Amino acid sequence: MSALLLALAVIGFAGAVVALVASLRTIRAVPSFDHEIEPPARWPRLSVVVTARDEAETIGPALEAKLASDYPDLELIVVDDRSRDATGEIVDRLADGDRRVAPLHITTLPPGWLGKVHAMHRACEIATGEWILFSDADVHLEASALRRAVAHCEAKGLDHLAAFPHVWSSGLWIDAALTALLRLLVHAGRLWAISDPKSSATVGGGTFNLVRRELFDRIGGFDGARLDVLDDVLLGQRIKRAGGRQGAVKATRYVGLHFYTTLGQMGRSLEKNGFAIHRYSLARLTISSLALVAIELGPWIALVAGGEVTAALGAVGIAVGSVAAVVSSRWLERPILAALLSPIGMLLVIAMWSRAAVLAIWRREIVWRDTRYSLEELERGARFELPM
Repeated sequence: MSALLLALAVIGFAGAVVALVASLRTIRAVPSFDHEIEPPARWPRLSVVVTARDEAETIGPALEAKLASDYPDLELIVVDDRSRDATGEIVDRLADGDRRVAPLHITTLPPGWLGKVHAMHRACEIATGEWILFSDADVHLEASALRRAVAHCEAKGLDHLAAFPHVWSSGLWIDAALTALLRLLVHAGRLWAISDPKSSATVGGGTFNLVRRELFDRIGGFDGARLDVLDDVLLGQRIKRAGGRQGAVKATRYVGLHFYTTLGQMGRSLEKNGFAIHRYSLARLTISSLALVAIELGPWIALVAGGEVTAALGAVGIAVGSVAAVVSSRWLERPILAALLSPIGMLLVIAMWSRAAVLAIWRREIVWRDTRYSLEELERGARFELPM
């Protein structure tokens, strides 16, 4: 028993040190949008692609924020993907008042496609920009965000840019779960290595995925991602493998959204990708969950139940882990109390992942936005390769 407790203390301490180092390396490597960059000699045309299904409650203000952009050559392609609410009417009304808006209404989903991926694919068929930004329907942009992003890419010679947004607070427990998930994704992404062509580290996100059109067409657009629910990170992986240069920026003052407003909403959302990020493997899910539980709870168990040395090591692990959580949360501008509750937040995330896996295996399908996708076809269509 004492050996097990010591092992938990060691695992927790090691995990905390790795998290702290990863946080510091990320902060050092990822620049902020706050610093103005010399504008290009000519502003390239930019197409912003937004897909929406039943988003009437949130899409209006988010689209208006995007249209408030000071970018000089902009088109906003908004895809109403089989919505049953007033989404299409809102999009058409905005298009009537602003010629930069190009509405696209989809009424049927062809077989062999995920709804969102198909909607983005259709938007790209009519996009005229030299750059394309894929951004979710509920994402709000500050007026200078697009100008800063394109200037950054042109100045740095990038082909793809992902921006880390400000995830708005929605309540203590949902914040704890979100903070734990965001920290995990940021650390696992190894953002300090994405510019290294020899590294498997890559980046991508549905909130802000900006890509050079020429390279996007060269990799075949979304044709190679028809049934991958991790389409946003897969896009980054495909771009890097094609020799594209990637970058990431902290854009918490320029890009913002509510990821989820309740734990229930977060759990339902993770039904789509909670199992997919483990490549639909129960073994991977079990191993990663046990490892995360040991890292997050091991020091606490050692502190409470261990002997003098074990408890001391557990206490040090808790202290280092807390510092790591606070450092990364301050960088992401997340609530500090939620960061300190990260062990509980991680347990909530693991529970949601496990629920997603159980539902997928039991149903033999994943239901997303009232569209059913068989687990078999999703497993066949998965293209994103885990970097570990």
